[in-house]
Amino acid sequence: MKIKNTDRSRQLEACRTDFWKSYKAGRIRDAFEKIRSIPMFYSEPEGFGDLIDNPADDIRPAFRAEHDGCELLRTFTNMIGSDSDADTVPARLRFLRELIREFPDWRFAINLLALMLFENGEYREAFAAAKTSYDLKENCPFGEHILRKILRKLSADTLPGMVLNRLEQSLLLDLRGFICTKPFTNFEVWRTGEVFVCCGAWVPVSIGNVFEQSADEIWNSPEARELRRSVLDGDFRYCSRSCALISSGLLMKKSDLIEENLEKYDKLWGILVYKKAREIAKSLTPYFVKNETRMAEGPHFVNLAHDYTCNLYCPSCRSEIRAADRERRNKLNIVRDRVILPLLPNIRELLLAGDGDPFASQHYRSILKALDKDRFPDLRLSVLTNGMFVYGKPMGTT
Repeated sequence: MKIKNTDRSRQLEACRTDFWKSYKAGRIRDAFEKIRSIPMFYSEPEGFGDLIDNPADDIRPAFRAEHDGCELLRTFTNMIGSDSDADTVPARLRFLRELIREFPDWRFAINLLALMLFENGEYREAFAAAKTSYDLKENCPFGEHILRKILRKLSADTLPGMVLNRLEQSLLLDLRGFICTKPFTNFEVWRTGEVFVCCGAWVPVSIGNVFEQSADEIWNSPEARELRRSVLDGDFRYCSRSCALISSGLLMKKSDLIEENLEKYDKLWGILVYKKAREIAKSLTPYFVKNETRMAEGPHFVNLAHDYTCNLYCPSCRSEIRAADRERRNKLNIVRDRVILPLLPNIRELLLAGDGDPFASQHYRSILKALDKDRFPDLRLSVLTNGMFVYGKPMGTT
């Protein structure tokens, strides 16, 4: 839920007052509960656009809520020892450890402990806390951000004595000179209409919404262009280092793409990005050479999962049959005409459907009918279906 700033300030002040009264009275558990009850820890994260003007910010915007929650908890922690002249850091660290003992899965507290240990120069202990947090929630960019800060600070004579897993090793990689084509080729639509250029767990940044924007508004949105910039510059700041391409050392060298030295990538990339490496190089090299982020052509790979209509209700997916009503179908028709159909000329692989069934959905069927082999000879269609309507009549037809 969203909370107005004035209401947020009042609630925070009330929480701080109640927390401090309970803590000073020795009711530690009650004080902890006061913190845990703060609604802001469960509010919606800030949007990506809030930080685009500051690309140097190393906190990935899609997980800004993780950062803000951690800093909010810091304001309460800083109250500990504020009425004493003694060194407050040990008392505050002790407070956080007590809080974590009460709530061992609360990542805000674990992340703050890792950061405060880091700031206090206790890098080994900070590393252990950061690993605990990341183990609770993998693919969390903010958790990776903390781990990376700590690993970079550890001295050269300390690292050899540590056993780093593949993710931790990938956090130390310098990716300048490498390239990922996904921000230049992929367009993946989720049920909400949000569009991603990669797996949402690896790049948790939406570049737009098909229910609100046109194809070009999404494909060349500020968010999409910032993602491409981050890849072209080699900082990969919005990408989780748990990405298979990064953590397994499978990224292509930018120089190989530009010079078309691609034989070694053919088999690997033919599978991973749905186009052979030579085709990718031919179409994308100008962007890599000029560091251009605005795309003149549309995406090569499109995955549609924005219509939940299906004739079955498998326990792994839903508890009842769901089908788009007339109002929803009208919105889907607008999406088809404004977003999907304009993309068809450049699509090389179309995947239907990440949600719902392509033959049960009137919307998906209307897209299938538009796939003229003569007009789109290079388009390859992949279908995920329960198969019940492959040879029969779809729902709603006679």
